[in-house]
Amino acid sequence: MFNTKKTLVAAAVAATFAAGSALAMSSNSGENTTAASEKINGKWAANYKEIIKAHDGKYLDREVMDKILGDDVNSLQAKLDPNNPYSFEVDDAIDGGPHGNAQCKVPKAFVEVWESSEKNMKADYVAKGFGTPIAESALKVWDINVDGDGNGFPKVDKPMTVEKGGTVFVQFCGMCHGEFGEGAKGYLPLAVDEDLVTVDFTDPAPMKTIGNYWPYATTIFDYNRRAMPFWS
Repeated sequence: MFNTKKTLVAAAVAATFAAGSALAMSSNSGENTTAASEKINGKWAANYKEIIKAHDGKYLDREVMDKILGDDVNSLQAKLDPNNPYSFEVDDAIDGGPHGNAQCKVPKAFVEVWESSEKNMKADYVAKGFGTPIAESALKVWDINVDGDGNGFPKVDKPMTVEKGGTVFVQFCGMCHGEFGEGAKGYLPLAVDEDLVTVDFTDPAPMKTIGNYWPYATTIFDYNRRAMPFWS
């Protein structure tokens, strides 16, 4: 189901450290803790980044987990689901889901990106000069805005009629919105026989639709041309 060689699992690292945080604060440390465990700061080994980097930032295996969590790693391992193949002993293991499995790959690139972002977080942005300025003729292709006054409407040789519009609606819109805009297949209606005024505060909130809330053909056209039908 998962392919860790093709999937970035940086989020799983955070889950690993979060699990270690809970364990480190809840369990009692024994006398045989590793040297790195002495640096545990109440959550996990304070030098966990150095530990990962020292192991080439490739993955969190049992050895690395021992150094990060100390004796608490045993409590973490005890939570593993024996029926789940993704555990500490599997080279390509990842976060196993809700069973507490914490083994995961950490691509070296993740460590490099982490260090780079930390280093350059407040650096000034420098334009690299890639690409070329867009030509006005090319920009016009994207200039399809239609404002509330109708500016930007495309020019058509023949005006559209209500009958023609109904044919287009049934062909491209009715499958989701219903033939009369009543809604279908889980999609809300486009029009309802009610307004937005309620008589009492305890009345249910009225449903906002195009018919009673936004009956403006200009901006509706602008939206529809950009986003509808959704499968286009």
